Amino acid sequence: MEKYAHLAEITRSFLHGRLKKLTMEYDDPQHLHFNLSYEDNDYMFDYEFIIDKEKPGFMFIQHSCDRGVEHIDLRRQNSFEKAIFKYLFA
Repeated sequence: MEKYAHLAEITRSFLHGRLKKLTMEYDDPQHLHFNLSYEDNDYMFDYEFIIDKEKPGFMFIQHSCDRGVEHIDLRRQNSFEKAIFKYLFA
């Protein structure tokens, strides 16, 4: 997966964590559903959004952390989404 190694670097730079799992699926030819899990030293996080290749634009779905039974919603990171778009489509 050397082809996508730069995505781990983007995750580390913008979200300050280590990429653990990455899923990319096309909902249709225009929309790429991007879902990743990453971790820091203590917790696992999920970040999910859809990229519109034509506009370009993003539809934010979630950025969260689950700690036991507690679910914490986190802020959207626009700069992260733009860096992913630039890497994949620029």
